[in-house]
Amino acid sequence: MRFRLSTVLACFGFPAWAESPDISLNGDLKNVFSGTFPYEHPLMPEDAVANGTLDARAKLKLDAGKVFLFEMHHVLSGGTVADERLGFGTGSGAMGSVPEAVDLGWEGVSGPHMQLEGRTDRLYIKHTSGPVVFTLGRQAISFGVGQFFSPLDLVMPFHPAVVDREYKPGVDAVRADAFVGPESQLTVVAAHGGEWAIDGSVLVVNGQTTVGASDLGLLL
Repeated sequence: MRFRLSTVLACFGFPAWAESPDISLNGDLKNVFSGTFPYEHPLMPEDAVANGTLDARAKLKLDAGKVFLFEMHHVLSGGTVADERLGFGTGSGAMGSVPEAVDLGWEGVSGPHMQLEGRTDRLYIKHTSGPVVFTLGRQAISFGVGQFFSPLDLVMPFHPAVVDREYKPGVDAVRADAFVGPESQLTVVAAHGGEWAIDGSVLVVNGQTTVGASDLGLLL
């Protein structure tokens, strides 16, 4: 279930050359349910048990064209499980163990049979300067998309147990995308991987271009 409320802000404090930002407020509400039927196995419960999660995502976006784009998502996730051996791994994965430069999460309930927590999963500002787009803050970063495996997606990839992959968990990062003509792009990313140091960060340089009918790419 999704809801959307959009409006246009007549912004008085912006300079004459800036566009009045378009504001949109919407969100998603998702429920994931799973269950197991008993059979003889040392890791399985003796009785039939169920696991359910409910994710609510509120999304705010301020779009002023090339001047700036600001986006913020806050996720509320709750779940119940009848047997603690099943865990809480069926939801969107936005609450996963993603390192945060700034702690923007909270935990309401944490027990063997119930969990309730929240996290600001997107909080970034984007600015375009000529052919270069700069993005600063908590954002989703992906390189390569696959049905089962994404070997090029090395910046905080999804946990294999995550079922719902519509929203990749945001990571604190600095990103620059440079577009060289209509056929080439260069992306540079520095993402927080536990600490702001060489050993604790994820550094990526990704270049793509088209030569004739072939697409060439290099990922470092």
